[in-house]
Amino acid sequence: MQKIKFYDENTRQWWMPDTGGSNIPALNALLSQWSIAFSDQVFEGEFSLAEHAIYYASGTSIARFPRDGLIVTKTLHDQDYEVLHGAIKDVKDIPILGLYQTLGAGGRFALYGDSNCLDSSHLQRDCFWLLDAMLQYTAHASIPSALVGSVKGQHKLFLQPDSGLPERMGGSHLSRYSKVLEPTLSEYRVRPLPPCPQLSWATPKPLNVSAPSNIYKQQKLLSISFDANPGHVQQSMVDSQGMWDQMLVVSRRSSPISTTLPFIGFLAFLTVAGFCIYYMNLVRGKPRRRRVTKGGAPRRTFTAKHPVV
Repeated sequence: MQKIKFYDENTRQWWMPDTGGSNIPALNALLSQWSIAFSDQVFEGEFSLAEHAIYYASGTSIARFPRDGLIVTKTLHDQDYEVLHGAIKDVKDIPILGLYQTLGAGGRFALYGDSNCLDSSHLQRDCFWLLDAMLQYTAHASIPSALVGSVKGQHKLFLQPDSGLPERMGGSHLSRYSKVLEPTLSEYRVRPLPPCPQLSWATPKPLNVSAPSNIYKQQKLLSISFDANPGHVQQSMVDSQGMWDQMLVVSRRSSPISTTLPFIGFLAFLTVAGFCIYYMNLVRGKPRRRRVTKGGAPRRTFTAKHPVV
């Protein structure tokens, strides 16, 4: 990462990334207690797995894995050797996939060294079926049928020393932006995990108190009893309808708006008509301008009031 630093003209400073890719050193620190680690090598190639064609675009390999775990190995191209020497070098038995069941009821791990087959920006051949198979193993502790003929046991990855694992870059300021690391001057220190929130449930205390009278109560549709006489109900509805008609008639008679609106409209119409007549007379009464000839003398024009036969 030190070789890809660049000079930013806006800030006038040299910029260098604090981490790159998937941050392999951080993943190894997370998986170290289970003796699992990724390497710093980069591989590329095509292979078939469970009758599916897979393109390993640019991924790493598994450097350390528990002895009782299961791994899948393939033959791939070494991209590091290709960049440094300009030649293609095939390496056999590269561990790219690992499955591990922890002791007791701890859980299960499923590791894969390349995520480009799931990334839409670099997707060439998808491997969603492989993701389903890994989830099936972690959820049900059963090896998927697509990986039964490819997994291997009793491997030697457990014996790899720590010296061959990738380390963090010196002088990195990743701790300034990380929510996992604490900013220290000497070495990286992981922040302590926050305690899980605990909910304190309130103890229910029932009260034998009647509700206040000001609480809204839904009104009944008809303020009559259900055992009333149907003829009485019909007569009460007719009486209520007649009462509403009388109230509407009284409100119409007592409202002054119904009598004043026609008068106001008539006055508005007379005002608009008078303005239009005045404007037409004003336009007709203006004298016409005289035309001026080239010599400067006004030119007389005559208009006849009546057409000449």
